[in-house]
Amino acid sequence: MSYIWLRKEMKSSLVANHVATYHGEAVAVAQIAGKGRVLLANVDFEPGERILLEYPLIEVVADDSIPAFQVLQRLEQDGQLEFSLIFYWAALSSLTQPEDKSSRIGRMVAAALVPPWRAVPKETQVQALELHTPELTGPSPSVLKILEALWGYAAEAPAALLVEQLLQVWIYNSFDLSEDGKEAGVIFLASAMMSHSCAPNAAWHLDENNSYILHARSPIEQEQEITISYLSPDELMLPSSLRRQLLESTKGFRCSCSRCLEPLDVARAFLCTCGAEALAHAEPGELPDGQWEELVCNSCGPRSDLARGLALEARLLPWARSFPDFSTLAKVRETAVSADLEVPSKLLFQAESLLGDRHWILDALRHAVATAEPQRAVELLSQRLEVHQEDYCMTLRARLHVSLGKALFSEGRFPAAEASYREAAELLALLFGDDHPEHLEAASLKQAAEQKQADVRKPDAKMPTPNRTAKKRR
Repeated sequence: MSYIWLRKEMKSSLVANHVATYHGEAVAVAQIAGKGRVLLANVDFEPGERILLEYPLIEVVADDSIPAFQVLQRLEQDGQLEFSLIFYWAALSSLTQPEDKSSRIGRMVAAALVPPWRAVPKETQVQALELHTPELTGPSPSVLKILEALWGYAAEAPAALLVEQLLQVWIYNSFDLSEDGKEAGVIFLASAMMSHSCAPNAAWHLDENNSYILHARSPIEQEQEITISYLSPDELMLPSSLRRQLLESTKGFRCSCSRCLEPLDVARAFLCTCGAEALAHAEPGELPDGQWEELVCNSCGPRSDLARGLALEARLLPWARSFPDFSTLAKVRETAVSADLEVPSKLLFQAESLLGDRHWILDALRHAVATAEPQRAVELLSQRLEVHQEDYCMTLRARLHVSLGKALFSEGRFPAAEASYREAAELLALLFGDDHPEHLEAASLKQAAEQKQADVRKPDAKMPTPNRTAKKRR
């Protein structure tokens, strides 16, 4: 057991030294009370400026040809794994290489009941163990089942705790490399130091080599903390209570960023009977049975009589939560909600009469109807873009501009399509750089729209050219 806690006590130097060595001109690791280790800017950064590029510490890929992976598949089929299989495979792949004979733990891969699999050098594992994990009280039942299946024992505490801590390292610090997050993953060192914010000042992406690239999305001053979003662009549009719920259930912390501390929640906007916008409290608290929560109208103040809008919100909540876009983190604990509620246009009409434009469920309805009824796409996408103007909406706004450009292009409105693609290309270049595939796609679509405009302006080649030759006077 001492092996694990030794690693916990060493959490002071390796990551900070790594960051100072490879990224010291740009960033530094600092310790902040109440938050732990964070990443601070060493210089000022302008929007769109690259902050760092980092190579992976460990990459893992699902491989059902490997016997150890097949054992995990059988355990998953039997319902023995609490989390996604890829996390357990990542933990096993973070054990040390078979030639490490420093201890029985070091020989775990070689001692398994199945052929050895690819593992990592000792130094890499020690670096991985420096990353954030919650305090452990013991190995989980799933890890004990894995030890029993792969090694024939489950009672050796050091081995079980090591696998459990590696599992937690991957749950709390990894990035997905596949669409569903179940096929591959990667962890980094410097990137794992960044805190979450629902109003982040930096944007990240992985390139074709799985390198982590970070750009400033807003001005960042020297010694300012650099933050990213752990949530997807769509999840950032959720109310603070749902954002906090996602982060607490999957990352183990309660978000206290500037957006989450706002007393009123713009993502839960309703229409007051006076015609103005009324916002819900971010933390409404417990309500007696039969009592609707109080809303705050920006014109006539607190209102407790807007039950119709609140009732519609409650009715549509399960449907909206079933959207995959709102549950990318939920895959960790398999908490995504399902619902079979159909959403016809008449429901959108009702929602627009009761919910404010900034309400996240109204936005989801507009997305659903625009997808189901392409003839309304331009109208609905334009409405969504009018709402998503805040800096934290930047990624979603860029992608909405691409969708709007395609809808306009299909209607033959090429100048408007070109303008929408241009806006998307500029935003995507700022967020991810001008070599990112999304920027290149938007730029290419912009050129296609420009070419269509040029083609429309050209005279028809088949039309006869008027004879303008002057007649000779006789």
